[in-house]
Amino acid sequence: MSLTQNRYEVIKSNKYPLLITLIFLSCTFYVSFFIDNPTSSGDALFYFFAGKQILDGEGDNVKIVNAPIGGPIIFATLDNFFHDPYITIKIISLLSGSGIVFLSFFIIKNIFGFKIALLGQLFVAINPKMHFQSIIPLNEILPVALIFASFYYITKKQLLPYHIILAALFFGISFMIRYQALLVCIGIVIFLLVRDRKIRKNVFESFLFFGIFLITISPLILYNYSNFGTVLDSDPAAQMLFWNQYQTPEWREGLSHNLGSSSLQEGIFFDFNLFMKNYFQ
Repeated sequence: MSLTQNRYEVIKSNKYPLLITLIFLSCTFYVSFFIDNPTSSGDALFYFFAGKQILDGEGDNVKIVNAPIGGPIIFATLDNFFHDPYITIKIISLLSGSGIVFLSFFIIKNIFGFKIALLGQLFVAINPKMHFQSIIPLNEILPVALIFASFYYITKKQLLPYHIILAALFFGISFMIRYQALLVCIGIVIFLLVRDRKIRKNVFESFLFFGIFLITISPLILYNYSNFGTVLDSDPAAQMLFWNQYQTPEWREGLSHNLGSSSLQEGIFFDFNLFMKNYFQ
């Protein structure tokens, strides 16, 4: 069978997930480029200029609270080809959202089968949050797309070493854009350890996954440590300051004073009653 026939057979056997993905891409592309108001869009340019400053050798002056440098560097690097940062990040968002829709079919198919996978893909494709994240240029949807790419390999029925290596690589890149990928990574390690009774094999695969993950994120760790003296340049209390609904002037002043160096414990126990009120809102 020729390469052309092979491609035709692959497209024919996956015509429905491909069609759903193309419809999703077409709708979000139209809204993103013909309806969306740029002045109401997200924080794309903030990350782009941070990345440009890092690439220009001024990384010592760049500190992005609770966001690694991976996303900004990707945006700034790709802009060398497109020469329009706003359009560049819009394209990244559109392709990431479409990739999630497409990969969701194969991830679910790996676990349940064709019909449930098709239904699951439809639910992903019509999710309003997916449309919003694909239309508005933000820093969130690309790392999610990379996690979905990792899930595609991890959910393989016959898990081979190169599947684990690729999954860990995608997780590592996702982590360098958003730290939240670490929580999912820990879950994957636990899954690899307990998925069956082949203990020696499971331990090897878990170490392989986490080892490749650590190697992938090592440039980010070295950058954080050399510039800020910390492995993870994050500030959980700052996230509370930005997003908590219930705040007091004393609480804001106390956390703002240490912005960039405050800890999770400080954010919780500075005013524990206020933290609980926000937590259970």
